[in-house]
Amino acid sequence: MGLAYRFGYGVAADGTAALVWFTKAIEQGDASAHYRIGQIYDYGQSVAVDDVEAVRRYRLAAGGGWAPAANDLGAMYEHGEGVEQDFEQAFVWYSQAAEGGNPMGMRNVGRFYDYGTGREIDDVQAAHW
Repeated sequence: MGLAYRFGYGVAADGTAALVWFTKAIEQGDASAHYRIGQIYDYGQSVAVDDVEAVRRYRLAAGGGWAPAANDLGAMYEHGEGVEQDFEQAFVWYSQAAEGGNPMGMRNVGRFYDYGTGREIDDVQAAHW
């Protein structure tokens, strides 16, 4: 229901209702709901942009094994949004996302190796990811 209210699938889009439903999903043990709430705060959908809260939610979801959250947390570290910019931490989170099968995480790990962001350039690893 949270996604339905967030994007208006079959109901009028309502960010407040989406937050209520995502919170109920969290109470049922759904780690991905933290990710969805993180996105709402990251993009300022029906709430003010709050990068610190987005990072907190992404971290909770990534800790629950949700690979897309690990990727977005990596992006927050890479760009210094809600946290101090830290390429090493960005790589750690991108790697977790990649190892969890997230295509964007794989692309980001490859990009870090390709450009030497926070590490030595490694064409073999770049091609692998």
